[in-house]
Amino acid sequence: MKNLIQDIRYGLRVLSKSPGFTLVAVLTLALGIGANTAIFSVVNAVLLRPLPYRDAGRLTALYLTNSRAEFEWPLPPAGYLSLKRQNHVFEGFAALSNKGWPANLTGAGEPERLQGFQVSADLFRVLGVEAAQGRTFLDEEDRPGNNRVVVISNELWRRRFGGAPDLVGRNVTLNGEPHTVVGVMPPDFRFLTKTDVWTTLAFTPAEEQDGQSNYLIGVGRRGAGVSIEQARAEVENLTRARVGDPAADLRATLKPLQSLITQDVRTMLLTLFAAVGFVLLIACANVANLLLARAGARRRELAVRAALGAGRLRLARQLLVESAMLALAGGACGLLLASWCTHLLLAGLPESLAAANAHVAGLRLDSTALAFTLGLSLLTTVVFGLAPAWQASRVNLNESLKEGGRGGAQGARRARLRSWLVVAETALAMVLLAGAGLMVKSFWRLNQTDPGFDPAGVLTAQVDPSGDRYKEFPQVVGFYGQLLERVAAVPGVRHVGIINSLDATMPVSVDEHAPVPPERRPQASTNQVSGDYFRAMGIPLRRGRFFDDRDVKQAPAVVIIDETLARKQFAGEDPVGKHLKVGDTSREIVGVVGATRRYNLGEEPFPRAYLPYRQENWGSMTLVVRAQSGDPTALAPAVRRELAAVDKDQPIHSFKPLEESVAGWVTPQRFTTTLLAGFAALAAALAAVGIYGVMSYTVTQRTHEIGIRMALGAQTGDVLRMVLRQGMIFTLVGLGVGLLAAFALTRVMRGLLFGVSATDPVTFAGVAVLLAFVALVACYIPARRATKVDPMVALRYE
Repeated sequence: MKNLIQDIRYGLRVLSKSPGFTLVAVLTLALGIGANTAIFSVVNAVLLRPLPYRDAGRLTALYLTNSRAEFEWPLPPAGYLSLKRQNHVFEGFAALSNKGWPANLTGAGEPERLQGFQVSADLFRVLGVEAAQGRTFLDEEDRPGNNRVVVISNELWRRRFGGAPDLVGRNVTLNGEPHTVVGVMPPDFRFLTKTDVWTTLAFTPAEEQDGQSNYLIGVGRRGAGVSIEQARAEVENLTRARVGDPAADLRATLKPLQSLITQDVRTMLLTLFAAVGFVLLIACANVANLLLARAGARRRELAVRAALGAGRLRLARQLLVESAMLALAGGACGLLLASWCTHLLLAGLPESLAAANAHVAGLRLDSTALAFTLGLSLLTTVVFGLAPAWQASRVNLNESLKEGGRGGAQGARRARLRSWLVVAETALAMVLLAGAGLMVKSFWRLNQTDPGFDPAGVLTAQVDPSGDRYKEFPQVVGFYGQLLERVAAVPGVRHVGIINSLDATMPVSVDEHAPVPPERRPQASTNQVSGDYFRAMGIPLRRGRFFDDRDVKQAPAVVIIDETLARKQFAGEDPVGKHLKVGDTSREIVGVVGATRRYNLGEEPFPRAYLPYRQENWGSMTLVVRAQSGDPTALAPAVRRELAAVDKDQPIHSFKPLEESVAGWVTPQRFTTTLLAGFAALAAALAAVGIYGVMSYTVTQRTHEIGIRMALGAQTGDVLRMVLRQGMIFTLVGLGVGLLAAFALTRVMRGLLFGVSATDPVTFAGVAVLLAFVALVACYIPARRATKVDPMVALRYE
């Protein structure tokens, strides 16, 4: 300990005498450690930290898949109830509807739209979560007639009800009906996504027999000692005779609940974590190069200490202590940088990532992040400090103490090591730049994708009439008819339409074609819309007509299809006038419109059928308003007034420009691309600094040699080519190694790319040329300085 304290004191004196070197080394490490800590905080919160439920590792999600595991489907009610009764591997088995339960809260104050979910009564017990006030659901409340009960979120309790301590047991009006509040959840409770209110599923006898409506997310708690493999085997055995439609190739299977929640963001986060790891390695290579150069300047000091009796291990320990001090200082600065970066990450997180885990909402640098930073700092000590310390401790006393010595064999060894470090950091920078280049090209292609409609100048909002006044179909149609008529008359409105806010997938078949068995009928997304919806969205009409006042409930059933469905079902034919069976209803095709992409621009347009809302209506609708000019959000107050004129008790919510919604569809890709491009730019800058440092030190070491060459007649161009050749040889070797590594490693990014191959040769060639140019500039500056050496000064140089 005495020797260690002595080494620390000596190290502080040495580092304080070279403030420039110390500052550069600490800042370089701070960039690498800070970026790693910030990304690790997100990875830890989403992928590593257990879900905030009791014994979360035993929670399991159940779903349906076919024998080839090509897709995942939710469970139907009959399948869920069958598994719940027959299995022996779960202590508890619950479900929730993936359709949501939008609820209009009316009564005191302004009407408000709430995000709700229908769940089985035992969901909270399966999760192991208790209510902060009151209780969760009882089993008897999961039956029709007993289900007018709700559990509300802590945020809603505080925001809407002012944290009233007597709210439990009181009634609130949801969708026009009284519901009793039985519990308030804890402040930090969150499951799958932000939710305001929960109620029970309460299956009717008909729903209990439904084996084809797939909308339930199954959640089971495995028994103590039951592995996921054992549970999967039993579940698959129980459903070997199929679940749901007996003609469908579907079986139930399962996966850890955390895997289900994070599956959409896992690849993205691991890619970013690998990227910042490369940045840290490049930073370590830079600092190692600095230490090697510094060891050359300290060779006489180390030789004197060796002559006075210091052994090789003693010298290496002293140098490692200095490296550790640099690393810890870099870690401390990196922690401050990570704290700042974490706030930026929170502001830019895509909704899909923020909803993946309850921990993300309160993301911060916790004890795990602090331990990670400390461990990373100590690891970097070994990575960048061990080789220079070992090299510098190999002291040749005779050579080092000799007056006028320039390093000899030791200097040559250090020069080779520095050159190979340049190769390593160039290769790492090449991999990062290749990955970033692929992401940038993919994101550019994604943004160039035509969604099939014109989002500019369009405002959207959601409406869902509820209550006794809207129990019957004519009442709902009348409500929307009045709303459309009044909004269309608002000054500044060009077109207004409505579309139901949920897509339903239904089997379709052409009546004029040969009959198709139900299980082989293709699927198409269906929407209920008004006639002017297509004009409001800017969706072009290809053939036929839009819906109009003729298409009412009493008239013949009609449908408009998109180009994708027309191409699949009517190849080479004109579909207008033909009949398409949608679900169980045969409808005449009156028009064909352009194909559209929804929610994911990276997917090909799915076949789509549009039904007139006057013939089919599910209640909840999205209002689409196209402005004549200017900012469409300026129309929001007028639209709100017109709704209040139709029915003041109905809320309208989620006002948002359509352009903003479309931009949100690519938020995950934008987030990944921005971070990866930033890391790649940082890596390229660090690599350039490293190359510049090595070449600058090389020029300094070869000043005497350059003076002799110039005294013997070497021209400026000769010296310039000599220095550039030396620097670019190792850079090109690094580029070659990096290209090979990039070809292998970027394949894991396939799932993040759109419209570009993971080994796109144009991207690889472009980033290689870019990095070579950066390296050339980094070599040129010291090479240019070498050409200005005065031979007389150089010949006297020591």
